[in-house]
Amino acid sequence: MSSPSDYRNRIVTAERAAGLVKSGDLVWFAVGKAPTAILRALEKRRGDLRDVTVAQCYPAQPSPLWSDPEYSQSFRMVTDYVSGANRSGVRQRLTDFLPIDYPQYPVQGQFGRTNIWKPEVFFASISPPDSKGYCSFGNCLWYSKDLAQRAKLFVAEIDPTLIRTYGDNFVHVS
Repeated sequence: MSSPSDYRNRIVTAERAAGLVKSGDLVWFAVGKAPTAILRALEKRRGDLRDVTVAQCYPAQPSPLWSDPEYSQSFRMVTDYVSGANRSGVRQRLTDFLPIDYPQYPVQGQFGRTNIWKPEVFFASISPPDSKGYCSFGNCLWYSKDLAQRAKLFVAEIDPTLIRTYGDNFVHVS
């Protein structure tokens, strides 16, 4: 395994991270607090992208992606939890509401099942690595580890303010 400091060689700007999204991609953001800088950089790609589906449970940060019709040609928004950040988009029918049974979410990735929600890109915030190189998804862990493992590309923003929670909630920086 890589040493905990090796991740520094892979650091990219938020603009470069958002630039990894291609037209037609399915992009998931972690539950709650999305990586803010990456979210803002993705917003700036309006007009450059077409038919990108962005999904997030309980978005905590307001974004024009959720509620501004000017973004709808580039981004199709999907949520499974309505919050203050996306409520107006749901009311305007700019954001699709997808009911989900959370305990069943990991089952979608089991062998032999068709999973239409396998993302091309998963963006999340994680804690800085510990001495062994493990990062925590903090208080927004629900399906983050599962998505990080199944996405074609996992991009994380290291957030030093994120709490470390325990259990099956860690990813290695390698």
